[in-house]
Amino acid sequence: GTICLLVKKFYARSHSQTQACADILVQGFRCLYDRPNAGNCGYAPIGHYYDQDWGGLPSRQGYSDDGCYAADFGNACYNDHHYHYGYFVVAAAILVRLKPDFGANTAFVSYVDMLIRDTASPSKTDTHFPRFRSFDWFDMHSWSR
Repeated sequence: GTICLLVKKFYARSHSQTQACADILVQGFRCLYDRPNAGNCGYAPIGHYYDQDWGGLPSRQGYSDDGCYAADFGNACYNDHHYHYGYFVVAAAILVRLKPDFGANTAFVSYVDMLIRDTASPSKTDTHFPRFRSFDWFDMHSWSR
């Protein structure tokens, strides 16, 4: 995503090089939220699923592994979601900056909202995600292992 912003700074948002870079982001996100219709996903992660037991979006990679730390940096064990998903959220913001119309893509926006809610849902009424999953109120910050 950051490379795309640098391309934009050099060429401009509407330039074909900038839009080609943004199209790479579009494809990457489609592989995450709409893999069956995304086309070639190559080495893209296989995505997430909603975990009804813990109310979150762990990675499909590593979930069935013994200990679930063998793949995807332990994401299936809820390790460092606030870091992992932060990268996706920033990339999504960059994508919308470069392709503003993509902000109206309901599936994309819903996917990004779920990543945010997984780590930092502020709502008492959110029945799918816990409030502030990663935040330690005693130390006033999030932890990573």
